[in-house]
Amino acid sequence: MYGDKSATLLAQIVVLQSLIWYNLLLLLFELNATKAASETVAAVSQDLGEEEAPEEAQGKEGEEVAQTRAKKSKAKQIFLTVGKKLMTNPNTHATVLGLIWASIQFRWDIKFPAIVEKSIAILSSGGLGMAMFSLGLFMASRPNIIACGIRMAAVAMAMKFMAGPALMAAASTTLGLKGRLLRVAIVQAALPQGVVPFVFAKEYNIYPDILSTGVIFGMLIALPVALVYYLLLVF
Repeated sequence: MYGDKSATLLAQIVVLQSLIWYNLLLLLFELNATKAASETVAAVSQDLGEEEAPEEAQGKEGEEVAQTRAKKSKAKQIFLTVGKKLMTNPNTHATVLGLIWASIQFRWDIKFPAIVEKSIAILSSGGLGMAMFSLGLFMASRPNIIACGIRMAAVAMAMKFMAGPALMAAASTTLGLKGRLLRVAIVQAALPQGVVPFVFAKEYNIYPDILSTGVIFGMLIALPVALVYYLLLVF
C-alpha cells in the first residue's frame, strides 16, 4: 500500500514487538500463573492454621515477619521463573541474533551464502506454518468453530480492528507523527493478530478460545478492513 520503505518500517516494528511486547506478555502470563498458585497455597495454609490449637499460633509480630519473608521469597521466585522463561524463549534469541547480524551486515557489508539465506527462509516459513497448524488443531478439538461464542468473538474483533487503530492514531498523533508514517501506523494496528500470543495463552490456559478465534477470524477479515482504512486515510 505504501511502498518498500513502509515494508522495511513494518519489519522494524515486528522486531521491536518480539523484543519488548512478547517478553512483557510472557512476564504478565507468568505473574498471573504465580498469583493463581499463591492463592491455592494461601488457602491450604489457612485451612491448616485453623486446625492448630490457639496456644500454638504465633503472635501478630511473628506473623507479619513471616508474611514479609514469604512475599520477598515469592517475588524472588517469580523473577527467577520469568528469567528462565525469557532465556528459553526462541523469539528473544532469534530477534537478538537477527539484530546482531543486521548490524554486522550493515557495518561491513557481509552477506550470508545463498544456501544459508534459503535455509533461514525455510525455517521461517516452517515455523509459521507449524504454529498455524497447532492453532487449527486446537480449534478442531472444540465443539464449535467459534469456540468463545459469537458475542465474545464480536467484542474481540471490535477491540482489535476498531479500538486498536483508534489508540494507535491517538498515540501517534501525540508523538507528532504525520503524513505517511501516521497512515502506516494506523493500518499496521489494523493488521491481524499474531500467532505467538495464542501460543502463550494456550500454554498458560488463559482464554485460548478467545485468542484462537481472534487469530483465525482476524486473518479472514484483515484484508477488507485494511483496505477500508487505506481508503479512509486517503481522503
